[in-house]
Amino acid sequence: MSLVQLRASKTAPPRDLRAFLPMTREEMEARGWDELDVLLINGDAYVDHPAFGGALIGRFLEGRGLRVGMIAQPRWDDPKDISRLGRPRLFVGITAGNLDSMLNKLTAQKKIRGEDQYSPDGALEQRPNRASIVYSNLARQAFPGLPVVLGGIEASLRRIAHYDYWSDQVRRSVLVDSKADLLIFGMGERPVWEVARRLKAGEDISTIRDVRGTAVMLPKGQWEHLPKSRYVRDGLPLHLPSYEEASADKDAFLEMSRAFQHETNPGNGRPLVQPHGDRALYCNPPAHPLDMRDMDALYDLPFVRRPHWTYAGSKIPAFETVKHSIVTMRGCFGGCTFCSITEHEGRIIQSRSAESVLREIRALRRMDDFRGVISDVGGPTANMYRMRCKSEQIESACRKLSCVHPGVCENLDTDHGPLVDLLKKVRKAEGVRRVFIASGVRYDLAERSPAFIRELATHHTGGQLSVAPEHVKDDVLAKMKKPGVASYERFAEQFTCASEAAGKDQHLVPYFISGHPGSTLDDMVDLALWLKARGVRPRQVQDFIPTPMSMATCMYYTGRDPFTREPVYTAKELREKKLQKSLLLYWDPAQHHLAREALRRAGRAALIGHGPSCLVPPGEEERRAHLERRLSRAPGGHGAGSGPPDREPVAPPSSGSRADGRARVAGAGSPCHHASARARARTVVPRHSHLWIRCPSFMTMMRSATRVLAAVTVMSSLAGCEALLEPKTKLSLAISHHGTRDEKGVLPNLGEADAARVFVNDKGWQINLAEGVIVMTAAQVESCAGESFDFELPYGPFPEYQRRRIRTSSTSLRSSCPKGHIASCASSTAATSRRWPSRRSTRRTSSTATRRSRG
Repeated sequence: MSLVQLRASKTAPPRDLRAFLPMTREEMEARGWDELDVLLINGDAYVDHPAFGGALIGRFLEGRGLRVGMIAQPRWDDPKDISRLGRPRLFVGITAGNLDSMLNKLTAQKKIRGEDQYSPDGALEQRPNRASIVYSNLARQAFPGLPVVLGGIEASLRRIAHYDYWSDQVRRSVLVDSKADLLIFGMGERPVWEVARRLKAGEDISTIRDVRGTAVMLPKGQWEHLPKSRYVRDGLPLHLPSYEEASADKDAFLEMSRAFQHETNPGNGRPLVQPHGDRALYCNPPAHPLDMRDMDALYDLPFVRRPHWTYAGSKIPAFETVKHSIVTMRGCFGGCTFCSITEHEGRIIQSRSAESVLREIRALRRMDDFRGVISDVGGPTANMYRMRCKSEQIESACRKLSCVHPGVCENLDTDHGPLVDLLKKVRKAEGVRRVFIASGVRYDLAERSPAFIRELATHHTGGQLSVAPEHVKDDVLAKMKKPGVASYERFAEQFTCASEAAGKDQHLVPYFISGHPGSTLDDMVDLALWLKARGVRPRQVQDFIPTPMSMATCMYYTGRDPFTREPVYTAKELREKKLQKSLLLYWDPAQHHLAREALRRAGRAALIGHGPSCLVPPGEEERRAHLERRLSRAPGGHGAGSGPPDREPVAPPSSGSRADGRARVAGAGSPCHHASARARARTVVPRHSHLWIRCPSFMTMMRSATRVLAAVTVMSSLAGCEALLEPKTKLSLAISHHGTRDEKGVLPNLGEADAARVFVNDKGWQINLAEGVIVMTAAQVESCAGESFDFELPYGPFPEYQRRRIRTSSTSLRSSCPKGHIASCASSTAATSRRWPSRRSTRRTSSTATRRSRG
């Protein structure tokens, strides 16, 4: 008998002790290691995938012969946890993870996020706030005297004095607060290997000060006499305003930010010096980018492409997004002011070869859960693959911060041919069924290549394509360094045409930013109107977050443009930021109350209503104001009061109701003349009359109140009704709210989706909201002399019932005034059915009224 070997569970990866970088002593022993050369402390869960920075650096150093171990998300209340692999020989490397730890934890409203994308099962509180500082201090406690090296995006973007949004203050360089020995900024492969090589050779960490892409602290007496740069090409240090100056003076902060941005090109960037007290931060020029051969070697490293086996049974949300994706390039020359990719990855595009990408596809095919679908082929921007300056000499001398703003540079090679060829090869690779592009597409570049747009629409869009116009107002787009909306509309037209030619129904998913510096509430209203006019309901809306070192953050903090020095409006109140975001979500009922507030603040209240040009429906305040205006325009419309009936109403048969809506004397059969009716009314109508109008089938009490007050307006304008509005005459209206008060005396809101539809209200009437809707109400006031006036009050059915058939029944109510005079009301309710014909066939069939409903 032969045995069948069972396949391992996909949710429980095999416990291969040699596949991953060691996280346990057991794994070190399996490799025969008694100590490490480098220990990496990572704020993210350990996922051995090239999209995760800690794994990328770890594999890079391992590929050069170093023994590298990983401690992922250690406890931060005790240094013992990071000591479990022993003391490393060369240094401890610290990274907060793929995101700044504060950005990872808090939203733009400074609230805790619902999950941590880089932790097992999205669990929160797996890393401390300002993780680089905390982990660095832990390492110094656990390994006294051992060099501590900071890296990752948090350290990179906080390497000089910077504005911190979450504490609303200018903070020192993270190198000062962490007390680390050295900081590596940018994509750290070249500098980390240089530092490791020199430490391995026996050099002391205090003497390693000249490595590109690193920053160190110089003690007092070693920086004061450094020469100051006079021009760009002299290669001397550029002295920035000190931390003390930048934190006390916003003009100094602006000058610091502006100068820093111009020193990010490795070809001409100068060293930076920034005093912090009696010491100074010394930043070397940025590291040179990797060439194609180096990029290929980096991504050919033996990544396992899954989380470490200690996370068995848990999912890491960020990995689930990228596990079947392929990175083809890094860097971005867009220069968007709100984005920090340029400050970290650089402006020069670094691309992989097609052969390297195809080798990674073969590695993907060996994954158990790969089904032939590649979720993304791209990078920070999908269609910048192999785009660079036409001249290396011009590229190394260029000081521009963006190659595509205010227009595409004439020296930029925007050929999409290499990308189109790569995509064709990937589609034809063995085992590949579908290839998508989920990375953002730079549409001002894409519109230059109809061939790429055809390729994109025909083969690489899964129904929706992400693009980022961000805004539509030119002034705001200029502050963002984004192209005008005309460029987006041209691309959208080309994409739509290409999709139709391919026989596909595909759509663009635009990203927008609210609350960006330069964007006012009025600008957001215009953006919302632009969206509504095109039938766009955006779900990808980003509330602007001032991340460290971006130019938009400088605008947010200083209130000025660092390039033009002109004032820039900035929404700093959390409430206003929330209001701006609500306007982009004009279609969401949950945002309507905020959108109405935003429109009123912007002086655009005319856009609140039901008209085709309106953004949001009216709320309670607008409905009340509308009714007040109607009442003020009605003849003598100033005497209506409100109050409940004196006694419990009864329901005898109605008499004398008339369907033509005109006042008459009971039994007279013909309309009365205005003069005689007024005379009779003045003599027979009592001064205190109570009119009870029952409105049980409206979805909320507010809807009932709206229609009752409208009915009063109609009544006051009818012939013979003026006596009701005399100063000494009191007309009381009582509204029947559908529901029974709870122990606190609060009536339920039965307009909610999960509320009951059949119940007994506070007057003892059984109500069925699932079937009933008022379509007509007739009210009658009887006088002491027995004369009566009938008023038919038209109530429209709900909009959703307008195309359905109804059947009606009548109920009349009577109530006595304090002097024994009678007020009665006949109401008609309509029961709904599943299938109703057009509204034209909707009629009232009550015995007391024959007029057609006027919903």
